[in-house]
Order: sequence, then structure tokens, then C-alpha cells
Amino acid sequence: MSEPLVFVSHFRVREGKLEDFRREFELVVRELEGDKPGTLFYAAYLNEDETKLTIFHVFGDAAGMDAHFVGAEARSTNAYQMIEPAKAEIFGRPSAGALTMLEEMAAELSPEHLGGFMRLEAS
Repeated sequence: MSEPLVFVSHFRVREGKLEDFRREFELVVRELEGDKPGTLFYAAYLNEDETKLTIFHVFGDAAGMDAHFVGAEARSTNAYQMIEPAKAEIFGRPSAGALTMLEEMAAELSPEHLGGFMRLEAS
């Protein structure tokens, strides 16, 4: 059975770039929603003083994460004009290729999945 992966990326918002990022993020969300069916959850949250950004990604398996990363270099290059990577956390076992891609963010890895569930709708 394949195990889900959760990828949490943390960023600092570059001064004066938040509104540019908001517009760009909206485009990226539409693109990923349409083109990356293995990305089950993708959402960004901003802290109260609007200086720190956290993006949550949930994938059904390592293949979904790999597919999500196709084209990520171009998306990141553009986004990094507005936000600066701070750290990343990976929960689950990503592929070796995904780990290599995340080395620059010094990703913290928690590989063992103990179990759980994700509710798609409130009951």
C-alpha cells in the first residue's frame, strides 16, 4: 500500500512583494489544480504580520509528489522574486529525486507514517 506524503514549505515574504505574490499564487493554484491530480491538498497561510508564508502540500504517494515537482523549477524561480525559502518539512517517504530537489531547502524528514485519515467532506 502506498503511503501519503505531506510537504510543508516555509518562506519569508520579501518586503513590498506580498501583493505580487498573491496574484502569482492565484495563477499557480489554478495551474496545479488542473494539471496535478496527484496533489490532493495545496494551501498557503500567511502569519499575522504578513512576513511569513507556509504552504501545505499533501500527496497520495511519492509518485504524486514527483508529478507535482515537474515544472517546479520554473514556478520557484518566479516565486523567489517575491518570497525567500526558509525551511521545509517532509512527512512520509519521498523519492530520491524529490529529496535531491529539496536539498537546498535543508528539508527535515519524518519518514515513518503511523496511520491516520483525511476527510474529504465534513460529515
